[in-house]
Amino acid sequence: MSSFTSSVATESEPSCTNQNSTTNTSSDSEPLSSKTRSTKSKKKKQKKHLTKIKKKTPKKWKNEKKPRKQNKKKSEKKKKKKTKEKKPKTKSSQKNINQRKNLETKENQNNNLLIRSEDWKIESGTKDVDPNTFEHIKDNKIFQNKFVGNDYKIFCGKHPNKGHIIFCLQPLNSKNKEYLVLAIGKDMYKLTTIKRSDFKSRFFINACKPSNLAKAFKKYDQSLIGLDNIIQMDPEIEEKEIIKIENEINSKQLKVGVLYVKQGQNREEEFFKNQTMSYDFKKFLKILGDKVRLKGFKKYSGGLDTTSDYDGSYGIYNKIDQYEIMFHVSTYLPFDKFDKHQVTRKRHIGNDIVTIVFMDGDAQYDPRSLLSRQNHIIIGIKSHFSEKEPDQTFYQIEVGRKNYVNKFEPYIPESGLFPQNEITKFLLLKIISGQQTAKNSGPYRRIMERFREAKIRHIYECYED
Repeated sequence: MSSFTSSVATESEPSCTNQNSTTNTSSDSEPLSSKTRSTKSKKKKQKKHLTKIKKKTPKKWKNEKKPRKQNKKKSEKKKKKKTKEKKPKTKSSQKNINQRKNLETKENQNNNLLIRSEDWKIESGTKDVDPNTFEHIKDNKIFQNKFVGNDYKIFCGKHPNKGHIIFCLQPLNSKNKEYLVLAIGKDMYKLTTIKRSDFKSRFFINACKPSNLAKAFKKYDQSLIGLDNIIQMDPEIEEKEIIKIENEINSKQLKVGVLYVKQGQNREEEFFKNQTMSYDFKKFLKILGDKVRLKGFKKYSGGLDTTSDYDGSYGIYNKIDQYEIMFHVSTYLPFDKFDKHQVTRKRHIGNDIVTIVFMDGDAQYDPRSLLSRQNHIIIGIKSHFSEKEPDQTFYQIEVGRKNYVNKFEPYIPESGLFPQNEITKFLLLKIISGQQTAKNSGPYRRIMERFREAKIRHIYECYED
């Protein structure tokens, strides 16, 4: 039996020695058992480590596969959405969309002062605008500023398309190398300079022949090709007439309507029937200008009677940069109980190019409600109170102009609000600039062109005979 056990021990040793890299040849059984235990424990640990790796790897694979399945689901959902969008909308869905759009437009319109329409363009506020940057109105009275009181000559000629044109010429220096030229016609009001070489003369304009003048004016403006029958005029006689024409082009006297609209009023007849005024409207009139007694008033009255109180007893007057403005206030004009249309009130406000409309409460104004061909610009105003500054009054402004009238400065800021101490200057500058642009656009421009052509033709015919 001893021989058998020794043989077994010798056979089992090499396997242990290979693993532990040891060469012990002891015959005792105790150290062998400890080694075998250590090897078994190591094997068990290796197995556990392998089982842990095996258990972890499928979890990773599962986690990697999950997003792929989710992406498939998302792609399927997108496909379903596309198929749904391609389907034609039912009548009920279209009705719901239209109802939502109508509600959104109604909410926006409730905040507006002027009702939108196709015939009118509304300016409610523009981004990055400072109205204080617009300080002065352009003074376009060139003839009065640069020619009157100096040595100049006047000529007038005929053009097949542009009608009669007046040319005012003045030497710029003592050597007469250049001449200052102002051309005034029915659709022309232009200032430029012409060289002496264009006239083919060494002397002042007295030595110029009409043929040479015609050639020089054609170089001045190619649209004047065809100008003929040039006549020289007397500056002392025609100076007053040219000043009248220029004043009509760039008038420094303006009349503006002021219409008062109460809450709930929508028609022209209701506007002109107002006799009482709210506290807000009275406060606004004090800010707008000075309340003046018309009887005996010697300054510009805007067509209101100043002898017998025929057009009421009071008016609002203001002045800025040599511009005089008389406001036709609807509640100051006389009221007739027996006249439904209030012709005496509409006669003034209906003929004003610019009209201010002051609204109380939640009132809104439709620019089409006042039937008049002369009203080109509507300035809607409403008092606005803020919780942050309860002691100060603000005014909300919107400006409406007819489609053919160009946009004009000063522009309204994005908020559309003005404090009480800034509203007056902005309004006066906006009124003056608006009236100048309205006179040079649309049907009013054609009226002004006919007026100028008739005046210049009359001057020309006096010399033609």
